[in-house]
Amino acid sequence: MQYSILHNVSAHSGYDYSSIAHFANSYGSISNKPTFSLTWLSDRRVKLTGQEIRPTFLDLEWLYEAYCKNKFKPTVKCEKGFPKSDGSKKCECPTGYTGRSCKELQYYGDPKCPFQFKRARESSTKQQLNFNGNTKCTVEITAPEGKRIRIHVETINCTSNNPCFEDDCLQIKYRPSMTNTDLCLCGTLQNTSLWTLGNKALIQYRGKRRDDYAYMSFWSD
Repeated sequence: MQYSILHNVSAHSGYDYSSIAHFANSYGSISNKPTFSLTWLSDRRVKLTGQEIRPTFLDLEWLYEAYCKNKFKPTVKCEKGFPKSDGSKKCECPTGYTGRSCKELQYYGDPKCPFQFKRARESSTKQQLNFNGNTKCTVEITAPEGKRIRIHVETINCTSNNPCFEDDCLQIKYRPSMTNTDLCLCGTLQNTSLWTLGNKALIQYRGKRRDDYAYMSFWSD
């Protein structure tokens, strides 16, 4: 097998546990037991690695950087994504964002969804964020500059998959760039928490049955 060397191609697109190129956590095991653990996400109930559904946004972004970026002149400025290479004057957007330049949130206007923009208050004032039923919702949470957001998932009940991936139930983006897949939860789970790495979070819910739900609380600190 022969390989070609790509010179001057950045590999610093961020680490994505849900990348289509990432081994499942039982890779190399003859008994299907885990052969490695995720040090950043220590909750063993969280199943992220090994999905084979489609490339993640960061997978596509790396391909763009490697093969497309210097091959044509962009015709659109993208807020969070990168220009599509098909000449359509549109952007490839990360999950949760849409529009010509990725400025808009996905799934706008469903009356069953919470308001799309939330402000996180101090820890003494926890706020609830609840999703119910067969619907698609996106919520962006913002804390004051210099603050982080604590998100506590109280309980979820959705279709179970291993691994969990985008559109399976609940996706929580906690990095400032909003380009990583970050945390995907599905099945039945209670009491797991995380801190954002900046002052913003993006929550995306995808319920597929009438009795699906996800209940959580959040606050800033």
